[in-house]
Order: sequence, then structure tokens, then C-alpha cells
Amino acid sequence: MSSPTDTEFPRTTRSSLSHPLTTASSSATLVEHFRAGMSSSDIPPVPRISQTTDSDHAAWAYRLSASFGAIAEQINAASQALAAVEVPPSISAPNGDIASTFAHLSARLDAIENTQARIGQELASVIARVDGGRSATAVNRHSETGVEEEPRGAGSVAGSQDSNSLVNVVEALQKKVDELAEVIRLDQTRLYARLRNATITHQKMPIIPLVMANGKTPANFPGTKGEFEHMTKERYEHLLKSYGQPIKGDTIAKREAVREFLGMSQSNV
Repeated sequence: MSSPTDTEFPRTTRSSLSHPLTTASSSATLVEHFRAGMSSSDIPPVPRISQTTDSDHAAWAYRLSASFGAIAEQINAASQALAAVEVPPSISAPNGDIASTFAHLSARLDAIENTQARIGQELASVIARVDGGRSATAVNRHSETGVEEEPRGAGSVAGSQDSNSLVNVVEALQKKVDELAEVIRLDQTRLYARLRNATITHQKMPIIPLVMANGKTPANFPGTKGEFEHMTKERYEHLLKSYGQPIKGDTIAKREAVREFLGMSQSNV
């Protein structure tokens, strides 16, 4: 079983903003969303392991799983906060507000990455303990004469089942860690595009496409806000399918679902 390392959780380089992204009011709204939903105290601490019993391993695995679930919820809340930002077209934001907002977002991403690395180290420790326990069990099954002893009684069978159960828990947890790491990586990659899309107010302003899970952008992506607002139902469905989003409702519902996913503000038309 391979142990996760820091290199498996890549840090995403945030691009510098080339021009103002939002107004003073929308920047304050965005910062308040992040302060309320993703403060550093909200990230559940990962408990340190001090004992090596099977029950403690299982309890630790459950708490670690809950910690990752909380991180995923916080990332989702951040995405929804970006989508909820409305930018009045007649007001321009001071450079100070833009710098403050971007610095706050960068700090939150750093906190997520640090927590991700710490959890990876804790998981590696659990895997090492499990592997060590299995090796010790194999050694104890040999007598001093080198003859392997046969398992005796129901106690041996129960012990073997407990060991297998713990291994299954760790393997399932490893799979969940990999999946959540990919979710975090994708959201970090899409964050800059969503920030830019949140500032779109005019029909001729370009929309920045978000990358799909394979790192590419969808084919036939709308070029401007005006084009996006007047697409066919099939094109909205194509975008939802490309991003792995549920497809339901009429054309208007599909358009709003795509709008929210891309981080765009509500239409003023």
C-alpha cells in the first residue's frame, strides 16, 4: 500500500490580477463569505495517535474521514459564495480592496493546502502502524523451531477478521483521500476563473472557461456573456455534462445551473 506524500497534493499557483476584478461592495461581500464559512478555526484538527489498538485505529480513521468531509464542504461554500457575488456595473473598486480580497483568498488556499499536507502525514503514520502490526503477527505465528503454528480456536479467527477489517478501512480511507485531493486541486485551479467571471456585467465581456477534470476546457464554450444568455438547451446540457453536474429542469434552470457553476453574477437583462 503506497503512502501519500506532500507531492501528491500539488500547490496551485495563483495568478496575479491584471486588472480590477470586483467593486468595493462586492469585495466586502466576498470577504465576509469567506470569513463566515472558512475561518481557520473551522478546519477540524486531526487527532494524534497515541495507542495502537484496532479500536483506536478505526476511531481515528472515522475522525479523519469527518475532517476531509468538512474541508470539502468549506470548498463548496467558497464556490457558492463566489457565484453569489453581484457586481454593480457603475462602480469601480479601489485597488486596495482588490489586493485585500485576493490576499484573503490566497491565505485561505494556503490554510487548506497546509491542512491537506498534515492529514497526508497522519495517514502515512496510520498505514505504517498497520503494516507494522501485520508484520508482527506474521512473526508471532512461527515457533522457535521455525515451524509455523496453526491458528487455534475462535480467538485466532476473530483476530484475523479484525485485522482484515482494519486494512479495509484504511484502504477505503486512502481512496477517499485521493478523491478529495483531486476535488481540492480542481477547485484551486478554477478559483481564478470564477473570480474573473464574477465581475462580468456587460453582454460583450468575455467569459473565462473553467477546466474539466481532465485539465481541458469544454468544446463550443460561449465566448461572451451575451452569447451565454441566449444559448440553446442542448448547449447548456453539454456544459453541465462536461463539468459532471446534474442535468435537470427546463432551459432556464439549466442556464442558471451553468451560471452558478461558472461563478457568474445574475443577469441584469
